[in-house]
Amino acid sequence: MQKNNKTKKPGDDMSEPYIAIVGLGSIGSAHVNRLWEMGYRNLIGIESSPRPHEERFPIVKTFDDLGSRQPTHALLCTPPEWHYYHATYFVERGIDTFIEKPMTVKSVEASNLCATAHANKSVLAVGYMERSHLAVHQAAEFISQHGCSKAEICCYWRATPKTYQLSTMQESSHAIDLAHFLLGDGDASIVKSGSDDETIRIKHTHGATSTIRMNMNEWPRRVINLIGGDGMRFSVMYGDTKDEWEGCYKEELIAFLGGTPLCTGEDGLWVVNVLEGLQ
Repeated sequence: MQKNNKTKKPGDDMSEPYIAIVGLGSIGSAHVNRLWEMGYRNLIGIESSPRPHEERFPIVKTFDDLGSRQPTHALLCTPPEWHYYHATYFVERGIDTFIEKPMTVKSVEASNLCATAHANKSVLAVGYMERSHLAVHQAAEFISQHGCSKAEICCYWRATPKTYQLSTMQESSHAIDLAHFLLGDGDASIVKSGSDDETIRIKHTHGATSTIRMNMNEWPRRVINLIGGDGMRFSVMYGDTKDEWEGCYKEELIAFLGGTPLCTGEDGLWVVNVLEGLQ
């Protein structure tokens, strides 16, 4: 595990991270379990709604209830409309902050968070854990060897229908981030829009075109198809097993706590800018 002066693994000579988890719903509780399995015990929950009794660590209702117990790191697992308010509290205090996707609802909020984090030397991360998936790294390696003229990224699984009821457009932020991760900046437009499906096209700065297809009723969960600049083709399907997703979630937590997030606040801002431009 990478370490910096604020993030030490339990058992090291220096103190371990003190991690606040804001929102103990589905994803928040899952992150808690991962942290616990990884050996992190210095946790505090912030949750205003009643939850089943949690005996492993303390839970408070509001930020005011933290008192002098200021954490070194925060994981924000609340609905997107709360991200800006919650993240601002932490980054203003110089606390490294991880925000579940999408980063914010508005681009001005994401931009302000990036500026505030920079001013206070806070690490800002966004939860696009697919960047760590082996299939994505295989796609990136193909592009490094063959270039890319066209890409197709298909997402056939709605991740959070029972939690925040994200729109298909908001769900597409995962795929938009993947296109950005693999092919860089670009201008996006909607090709097709429907209640359960979206098709988004991005013309990337370096010449490639990526097409993002969202359909909540198809299978498999994820597909990446690429055509190299030399005409070579690449295709990979992934995301059908729980274990591979668990590995991705753990990798993003390790990277964040080590001070080198998989997806930075600036990356998250780019995605929010795209989403806002598509509305």
